[in-house]
Parts: sequence; structure tokens; C-alpha cells
Amino acid sequence: MTSQPAEQPADAGGDDAPRRYAIAAMLEPIETGVHIDRKQWPAHVTLVGNFVTGGRPAEIMAAVERAHACEEPLQIVFGNLAQFGARSDIPVRLVISDDPVHLHHRIADELQALGGVSADEPDYWFDGYRPHVTLGPHIAFSEGDHAIVRCIVVAQVNDETAVVVASETLPGSTP
Repeated sequence: MTSQPAEQPADAGGDDAPRRYAIAAMLEPIETGVHIDRKQWPAHVTLVGNFVTGGRPAEIMAAVERAHACEEPLQIVFGNLAQFGARSDIPVRLVISDDPVHLHHRIADELQALGGVSADEPDYWFDGYRPHVTLGPHIAFSEGDHAIVRCIVVAQVNDETAVVVASETLPGSTP
């Protein structure tokens, strides 16, 4: 099942104004148009961290699809705990399966091929990418746990919220 990319939110600026996006592998399906408090994301593995582009959501999702991200459910296995963030105060559970790393590289390559894409933190793209799930009051995984990615989203990232602007439910991923 596919959700079509949404038009830009009304507060997004002019048609060709650069916008900030992220691409995430969601552990539960999420629909286009959903607004997410950035401090309370549902369980997900970020596939490509924040980047700026003048590209439209449909172009970004097409790059994701060219990377073969939406063809089958993504199996993930969790590893050690770690602390992320500028102050090392964000608890995460690392992902030890290789598939998210390979997928990150393919998507990042496709995004760069679009041109006009600038990573907020380029040190965390390609060889610096470390797949993980951020832990919180309602998100907990143990070392060795397995999960299935059910949906890939492109979210427009603003100061306090993120808006899902494109969503693709993966085939065979329904529980």
C-alpha cells in the first residue's frame, strides 16, 4: 500500500525554497500528513539524517525507491546501548544488522545524484552512519531483539515538528 507524496505544508515557503528533510524506516506504518513532535518520534531507524534540498517530496521518494528501499520488509537486529547527541545524553539501541547500512549508502547516493542536497551533519552520512533506534518512555528494545520495518517515510523537519510528506508501506510487512 502506498501513500502518495503530499504537497508542501502551507508554511514551507515558496515552491523552490530549500527545505529540511529526513528519511526514516518506521517500525509501524504511518500515513502521509501526520505531524510528529520531534521529541516523541514513534519507533524508527533514521536511514538518512537531516538534509536540505529544493527537491519535492515526490523526487525524494523516487530516489528512495531507486535505492530499492521499498521492495521488501527490512529486518533489523538490535545490539548494544549507546548515548548520542552533542552532550551524549540521548539513549539509543544500535542496530547490528548490515541491511540498514547498505540501504543508507544506496539512498544517500541517489539523493546526491539529484544534486542540490546538503547534509546537516555530513560526518553522519556514509562511513559515519550508525543505525539506531532512539529509546524513550514508550520505546524499548533489548540486545538481540528483532524487528521488521513496515514503512519508509520522508519527513519535512521543522524546529519542533516533523511532517510526513511521503510514506511507503512495505510489501509483506503487515503483522
